[in-house]
Amino acid sequence: MNTYMNYLRHLFLPVLVLLLFSCKSDKMENEPSLTQKTVIEGTIKNGKFSEYGTTIHLSYPNYIAGDYVEETAVIDSLTGQFTFELNTTVPQQVYVYHNQGFELFITPGETVTVNFDNSFNEEEVFKENIDFKGANAADNRMLLNYKSLFPEDYTRNETIIRSGKPEAYKNYLDSLYIVKDTKIDAFIKENNPSPFFKNWLETEKKFAKNAKLLAYIPLHNMFTRQFVKVDDNFFKEAMTPVSFTEKDLVNNTLSSDYIRYYGYQINTDIQNALSPEELKRPEKRDSVYFKKIDAVASKNKLLAQLVANQYVQGMLSNNSVTYYEKHRGKFDTLFSESIFEKSLARKYGSVKDLLDNPVLPEGSELLSFKSENSEDFIQEIIANANGKVVFIDNWATWCGPCKQEFKEATPALKEKFEDDVEFVYLCHQSDEKLWKPSIAQYKVKGKHYFLNKEESKPIFKQINLQGFPTYTIINKKGEIVNSGFEYRPSESITTEILTKLVAE
Repeated sequence: MNTYMNYLRHLFLPVLVLLLFSCKSDKMENEPSLTQKTVIEGTIKNGKFSEYGTTIHLSYPNYIAGDYVEETAVIDSLTGQFTFELNTTVPQQVYVYHNQGFELFITPGETVTVNFDNSFNEEEVFKENIDFKGANAADNRMLLNYKSLFPEDYTRNETIIRSGKPEAYKNYLDSLYIVKDTKIDAFIKENNPSPFFKNWLETEKKFAKNAKLLAYIPLHNMFTRQFVKVDDNFFKEAMTPVSFTEKDLVNNTLSSDYIRYYGYQINTDIQNALSPEELKRPEKRDSVYFKKIDAVASKNKLLAQLVANQYVQGMLSNNSVTYYEKHRGKFDTLFSESIFEKSLARKYGSVKDLLDNPVLPEGSELLSFKSENSEDFIQEIIANANGKVVFIDNWATWCGPCKQEFKEATPALKEKFEDDVEFVYLCHQSDEKLWKPSIAQYKVKGKHYFLNKEESKPIFKQINLQGFPTYTIINKKGEIVNSGFEYRPSESITTEILTKLVAE
């Protein structure tokens, strides 16, 4: 899997809650209140369970709560059968994954049946042989066909972004979407999609190019570890949407990406507009941020709400309540009588409870280094391991991908190697008040150390730490053999390396 796809898998899962509202205005009048049980069931043939396990995953972003819903179901290893039961309020698109993945539309109160065969290794052949039954069967088949007809060229996209030539990338997108939009029109004419799916396609035409354009700077930074400057007008079109309505939220990845990158660009503009001295003053930065949000709201209140909600929900997800408390009056005004109002209040309450009473899991140790010189910390970790292989997780309390691994893969990796590998967690560049609550929230077992900025500096050099998360693997001889983002608990290469080192 290439770098771009790894990035998307961990930061931008390809699904978004979908709405099926009539669009009379940009205001979302009421929070959905009627929860219904939705069932997704099916059978996996030739499941290769010894290789891929007997757990199937389902996920989708919750745009109201500003986070992702993740569910797992156990597959019957004899029959290949699985069942998800979800409490849903609106039609939505979910992403289902075993050893390969695909997207589904689901409707509250309905049952979706999907049967597939894991013996097909080629993605195109695999998807051709998926059998849909029950609710949304026709739309689900058409969605799959559309994705096959319009595959993303991730390699070319990454290559052009890496070149560091903004105008070349803009020209590439212009030419790409002139052709693609024409093909979408032909697809609609030839297939006569349902009104729901037709709207999904129309939203693709409206926002796909601009979402990709807004992603240019963060993806270039991620690919190259370098910052790139663009002309002041580079994002003018993308930051001035023709319209953004509730109906546009029917498109999965697109709406999620557009909102996220729109917010990213607002913050980038603030960084560029303020002097270093002004950036050190939170009140100045916050004042400029709310002026920008107010300017967006004057033209499109829904877009302003979605962007601001994602921003503050992200802070609350990082167990930080200070920003919300400081600006609660502004948020109360922006979200008054909207579906976001109650969600924020609930999220704030749950985070406050966690901060006031963090309960660490059994098997979790909060430790301090005995060495006074932080250059010796790694050696102290090695000495304390008593000849074991060491797996160091370098993380931060504000790092989304770090915590995604805590939720999804860290427990399984630790259980597999618990007797043979020393698991150590180094928390860097974070607010110490949020360190213990984060460990409690994700029930992270192992040895934990909190490092201030000065203590982290030597370790950055020793293990070539350039970002978070970074995973460092040390063999029984105390030698660093691997260190980087790619050695995540969720990656098979990590299990392979640890297995080999344990056996030495």
